[in-house]
Amino acid sequence: MIRKTKRMVMGIMAVICLARNPVFVYGKYTFTSITEKQEKSYWCWVATARGIARGEVFVGKTQTDAVIAVKGENVNKGGTVQELESAAEYFAPGKNFCIRYRAFTFSEIVSAIEAGHLVGANWGYYYGSVRNGGHSVFIVGYNSNNGQQTVVYCEPLIGEIQQKKYSDFVSGSEKNYNVRYEQSIYVSYK
Repeated sequence: MIRKTKRMVMGIMAVICLARNPVFVYGKYTFTSITEKQEKSYWCWVATARGIARGEVFVGKTQTDAVIAVKGENVNKGGTVQELESAAEYFAPGKNFCIRYRAFTFSEIVSAIEAGHLVGANWGYYYGSVRNGGHSVFIVGYNSNNGQQTVVYCEPLIGEIQQKKYSDFVSGSEKNYNVRYEQSIYVSYK
């Protein structure tokens, strides 16, 4: 009886979340209700770490907790991909997160989502051939309807779900710079 009530409450909560943030995603699993807004201007990395960890376990720790654990103090600084990985493991003890120094293919994104895992993605910002910064987001779903390959992700700057064609997600241009999806952070089971 208690399990049935819990399932019903969780179902109602999921419907409420989806109604507030509708995303039409085709796939076995989607995580449209998991969003994470970065608490400080340079904390996209820790928001992404917390987001992908929330796909694995309940996370009670805050972004500030993780920054202090990883950097040794509460500072508003960007993080490396190794710090993002460490923060994800801080949020989800016992889970093994890995770094891949290249983009996931669309089929790898589909496989991860359908296996029930979110994927962190790091973009590099380039002015010509010079890398000048980066940004982290986390992938929560995909859309492959009508042959169109779309990535559904949480943008931690605003804490909202967004969608982009996979080709634009991997390599695109924004005002004054080019963006490249360069690194993937994902949970691995050995």
